[in-house]
Amino acid sequence: MPDRVVRVRIAEFQVAFTPSMLKVFGLGSCVAVALYDPGIRLGGLAHILLPGPAPHGGEGRSGWNALKYADQALPALLHALVIRGAEPSRVLAKIAGGANMFSATEEAGGLAGVKHGIGDRNVEAVRRELGRLGIPLAAEDVGGDRGRTVT
Repeated sequence: MPDRVVRVRIAEFQVAFTPSMLKVFGLGSCVAVALYDPGIRLGGLAHILLPGPAPHGGEGRSGWNALKYADQALPALLHALVIRGAEPSRVLAKIAGGANMFSATEEAGGLAGVKHGIGDRNVEAVRRELGRLGIPLAAEDVGGDRGRTVT
């Protein structure tokens, strides 16, 4: 039984030792990424909104939050685990979400020729970043056309 439940909102992450529970509600095309070091029973959960920033950037704009992007949130989450004692070589990942709640054509505003929806692109970006960081993917529940809640 968890001693506390910590909600993880869009474009943020949380870190906690077991027996705390981290929870993301209502994932659609977003991806939840759980990183866990079983050696010290420390985990973190990130709520990724987008695969990466738009080509024109956005840094410095009011309300800009780098943690909504896979390539920014995952290194930051790993760092947060490491400074609390996690050993990077023990860290495992599990991911969920990345649903295609709408057709790719609908997401693109009706533009023809769009190959992947945002959910697919989010999953691809998360997998790519985990690979770059050397974190093995232990499990996933991604895609489809339904939302998810992750604990």
